[in-house]
Parts: sequence; structure tokens; C-alpha cells
Amino acid sequence: HLPIRSDDRDVDRLAYTTVWTRGPLEHAFQTLPEGPPTDADLDPIVTGLRDQGFTHVVVAPTMLEVWSRSGWIDPVLTPARLAALTAHPRTTIAHRFPDGGVLLALEPPR
Repeated sequence: HLPIRSDDRDVDRLAYTTVWTRGPLEHAFQTLPEGPPTDADLDPIVTGLRDQGFTHVVVAPTMLEVWSRSGWIDPVLTPARLAALTAHPRTTIAHRFPDGGVLLALEPPR
């Protein structure tokens, strides 16, 4: 329903992750230390995503659970990291989906 390319056709408007590919969030999470991240750990990730042009992130727990049960999930997508991103001071829940998923708005750097 949304065109993938921007109006000027220069860049993709949407980025996504499948079990066969890794997206911007997985690449960013690879930089985190082991264990639950702090707000300070996540701040450069939010900034980096914004610098790449991302304004929102969808976290879909149903799909993450399917990937996890199947053994397909990227190990960097831990529940603790996703919960910390959702609770980060520079993210806002813009929408809640019926399955518990969220659309996170990424605030620009202060």
C-alpha cells in the first residue's frame, strides 16, 4: 500500500528484515554489549537510524516469536534489547497493534 521508493525515486522509503536478510536494526544492535542495554547504549543507535533517514520502527512480536520458535531469529534481536528500545527516552509509541506490536517513532537528536 505504500510505495517503496521516495517521491524522487532516489531512496527506499521502507526497510524491512526477513529471516533471510538482516536490516538496519540488526546491524545497529550488533554494536551493543552483551546483556540488557542502557539508554546510553541505545542513544547512538537511535541517532544512527535517524541519520540514515529512519523515523519509525515496527516491532512485531508475533513474527519475532515465529522466527524464534523456528530458530531463524537473529540472536541480536533479544527481548531485552527490543524492550529497552521501546522504553528509550527518544522513542515514542505512535501506535499499538492488536498483537501487542508497536510502531515506534524515533525522535531526532536533541
